[in-house]
Amino acid sequence: MPIIKEEKTQDTYWVIWHITETEEALVDLLGEFHLSKEYINVKTASHRKQKMACRIALRYLIEEVLMLPYEGLEKDTYGKPYLINHTSHISITHSKDMVGVCYNPKQTVGIDIERATPRIRKVQHKFVLPEETVIYGENDEDLTFYWCAKEALYKLYGKEGLIFNKDIRLLKDEQQLKGLVGKEEMLTTHLHRDRIDDHQIALAWEVHDV
Repeated sequence: MPIIKEEKTQDTYWVIWHITETEEALVDLLGEFHLSKEYINVKTASHRKQKMACRIALRYLIEEVLMLPYEGLEKDTYGKPYLINHTSHISITHSKDMVGVCYNPKQTVGIDIERATPRIRKVQHKFVLPEETVIYGENDEDLTFYWCAKEALYKLYGKEGLIFNKDIRLLKDEQQLKGLVGKEEMLTTHLHRDRIDDHQIALAWEVHDV
């Protein structure tokens, strides 16, 4: 299993996995116990591989890195994933042959990974505000990170109906990258930027008052 990045950012643990296995090899790694209807009903092989790889990476993170029991993954009514019989918080992401998972014992989290391409420029007006582009810049990598950051914040929030260029904001406060997400009452989050080759990675976790 080619885990290509394993990190701890403050109290959030996360891993990135590059999928090189066949579908049959992933089935063997996942085990029949964890094969769900969600996987069986997916018609595209690449999507089945992504779903299985996310679960295998999550089990690796929980059992091998954190040394905690793993009983499986479920999703709430909004599609937000959670660990069975855990009060902790997780998030998952996939982009073609890359998947990522993260875990925080107390704070809600979100993670996203995307490959940077020039196509991001065609839709940047739908998700990024002009004042947000000064945080880093407006090249393909920066724009892709802004998208990843807002996707991570969307996953952290865990509810539908958010407008990316209205209800999800990015800002830099004393060199600390932060996010605001929500409608009537906005959550404040920390944001972390990373990359692997031509992929941008965003990690978000909620700020709790001490």
